[in-house]
Amino acid sequence: MDEKEAIRCARNIVRGKDCNKGKRFFEIVRTVFPGKTASWYMRVIARCLVGAERLAKYHWLLPGIKSLGDHYPYYNVVLTEKGEWFCDCFTRQFGWRRRGKICTHVAAIIVLRKAVRRFEEE
Repeated sequence: MDEKEAIRCARNIVRGKDCNKGKRFFEIVRTVFPGKTASWYMRVIARCLVGAERLAKYHWLLPGIKSLGDHYPYYNVVLTEKGEWFCDCFTRQFGWRRRGKICTHVAAIIVLRKAVRRFEEE
């Protein structure tokens, strides 16, 4: 799905409108990350809809989305041997702030992994 369509669909989902492509993502993201803002959920869902490429067992490449404020074409997300999530946005401008919380790049990968597991269980 392209960026514009993903953002439009994600906004509709968060607003309670129908866009069945990302409903499962919204259910998962609200369960895993309760209490986040609607804007944060929308950003995660949009990233899920755009998709990610799995480069290795614990390494994903997530496309940057300019309209969401991304300055780079891709973001590397890694699950370390210690079980900690790392995104290369942590090493860039204001990365210390994103690292202290959870960035939407990492959140999108967590949601995508859970969605795949649920799909496989069905």
